[in-house]
Amino acid sequence: MNIDEKIRQQLESEQIDVDSILADEKGLFSMLLRVYRGNLAGWTILMTVVTFLIFVVAVYCGYQFVTLESAADKIHWGMFMLMAVLAVGLSKLWLFMEMNRASLQREIKRVEIAVLRLHESIGKQ
Repeated sequence: MNIDEKIRQQLESEQIDVDSILADEKGLFSMLLRVYRGNLAGWTILMTVVTFLIFVVAVYCGYQFVTLESAADKIHWGMFMLMAVLAVGLSKLWLFMEMNRASLQREIKRVEIAVLRLHESIGKQ
């Protein structure tokens, strides 16, 4: 039996463990909470506050856009509203990319542990 077959057998035997670990993923909210507890928690909190403030600015610009009468003022406030909405969208995109990074980092750690266990079990044989 060569090393490839040993690795394949070991990974198949540990597939049940991996499935149970993956079942621990409760969904979007648990992933989101992990981002607020991760390495970049301070930046994440700061970006959440900034995103909320930009959203308030977008709502204010939208209100001004709807209530004003002149076309020049509508264009002015409409452009500000558009920029604020885009900034909110980009901030949310950053947050979701951070969630993806944290999830990927967690998966890499799982693979490292699996390879370490495999190396230890092969070393004992």
